[in-house]
Amino acid sequence: MGASPYHAWSHGRSQGIHKRWRVAGTAAATLLMALVTLLVYQTGGTSTAYLNFILIPVLLGAALFGLWGGLAFGLLAGLLLGRR
Repeated sequence: MGASPYHAWSHGRSQGIHKRWRVAGTAAATLLMALVTLLVYQTGGTSTAYLNFILIPVLLGAALFGLWGGLAFGLLAGLLLGRR
C-alpha cells in the first residue's frame, strides 16, 4: 500500500519546491505578515476589513510547507494580531 494522500500533501519536499525557493518564500511571508500587522494596527485594529490580508502569508506558508506550515503561519498571525 502506498503513502496516504495526507502524507504526500503535508510535506513541502513532496511538492517539489527547491530549498532556496522555500527560504525566499518564508522570508517573503514573514515580511508580508509584518506589513499586514502594521496595516491592521494603523487602520483601527481587527474591526477593519484589512484583517483579511493576513490570509495571504498564511496561505503562502501552506503552499510552501504543506499543512504544518499553514498551521504555523496561522498561529503566528493569530499571535501577532491578538485581540485588537
